[in-house]
Amino acid sequence: MKYTQDHLEEVSKEFHNILFARPEGETGREFLVNRNIGSLENLSQYEIGYCPYNFPYPSSQTLWVDNRLWWMRGRLIVTIRDQHNRIISFAGRMIEKNKELLYNDLLTQIDNPILFHLKGDINKLKELVDDWSSRKWINEVYSKKDYLFGLNVAKKHIFNMGYAIIVEGYMDAISLWMNGFPNTVAVCGVAMSEMHLSLLKRYTNYFIYCLDGDNSGEKAMVKITDLINKKYDEYLGYYIIYLPKVEEKWLDPEDALIHTEYKDLFINALIKASQREDVKIKTRFLDLSDNITKQILKKEK
Repeated sequence: MKYTQDHLEEVSKEFHNILFARPEGETGREFLVNRNIGSLENLSQYEIGYCPYNFPYPSSQTLWVDNRLWWMRGRLIVTIRDQHNRIISFAGRMIEKNKELLYNDLLTQIDNPILFHLKGDINKLKELVDDWSSRKWINEVYSKKDYLFGLNVAKKHIFNMGYAIIVEGYMDAISLWMNGFPNTVAVCGVAMSEMHLSLLKRYTNYFIYCLDGDNSGEKAMVKITDLINKKYDEYLGYYIIYLPKVEEKWLDPEDALIHTEYKDLFINALIKASQREDVKIKTRFLDLSDNITKQILKKEK
């Protein structure tokens, strides 16, 4: 089964309505409120949705096993679009309290059409359920190295503001949009690719990178700077912001924006990086774990 764009648009609207307007979206709303990202009213402006753990199975005649739309059950849903605003994927963030509910639902429902499709093979069903518990994406032809989350809405802001902010996750991007940085895009967990740079340099020649502060984020930063220095050094500038470890956990941009101590520091760092005070210095760094840097940014509050 191939999904049409109209069908995908309907699915996106359905999940959005469930999250913000229907009783079965309460678990999703509770998840967002507990994360303190922002008010539900503000979040409702973005393409976020929710798929309940007991979202209806497809019928056995129109089973979606191959396309795995039912894999979204129990998750917060984010719609992924390309730069031309076409839906290319849905991302799903697991809500932990749904796991056991869905395991029980999948493995105990006698008239489960998935089990019927598998000819009653309960072991195969268990394999599918285990796969479900770690799966994040549902898509047709989506390669993360070829697309940037949010570019469809951010590109006009990137052009007007003169720079792009690049983060790792879609919730990082949404959190920055809500805090006055609509020129943010996300690489969705992969290293910055040459295609990403090709897409962005249509709108700006200056980038601010703020990926997760852990080892994988640091390695991604090295790859990014190597790529720029080798291929684009003459006309692309960049700035890197490093986030600190707090209570044994590396902050990501979403965390920093809800953290009492680091929210203002992070926003001030982004503003400072965007100013390009000395255009001759092509590579600059701000480390928010450095006490001197923190004092400078506090004074600029």
